[in-house]
Amino acid sequence: MTYGITAVLICIGIYFASIATVANGLILPTFMLFAVAFIVFTQMQRFREMMTPETPEPLSIHFTKTVRTSEPTVVRMENDAIRKAASLLVSGKDMDSVCAEINPDYANWGSLQKQLFRKTMEEVLKSQPSKGN
Repeated sequence: MTYGITAVLICIGIYFASIATVANGLILPTFMLFAVAFIVFTQMQRFREMMTPETPEPLSIHFTKTVRTSEPTVVRMENDAIRKAASLLVSGKDMDSVCAEINPDYANWGSLQKQLFRKTMEEVLKSQPSKGN
């Protein structure tokens, strides 16, 4: 776009310069200077946009896993189990130990199933209102 506009300006300048009169003899240099100034201005604007730092977003990595099983795993938990998990975490136990205490089948699951259950438990516990409120 910038170069197209510049080409039009130069063509207009050449046209007026071809009409050989003393008055319009200065038109070509005027249009040429304007065209060069226009190119410099637009290129500097692009340079400024490139050099302006964008607002850095916090580094985050999201993984998405699709798991298909022949039979879905359904884990039902009562509110008491969720409260117990929260208190176990507060007491200093790690999430693996908490999951194993909440669901006895946890120890027999594969690593992917354990990871999914752990992540689900973390999200459930984050969504629970804290006792301080």
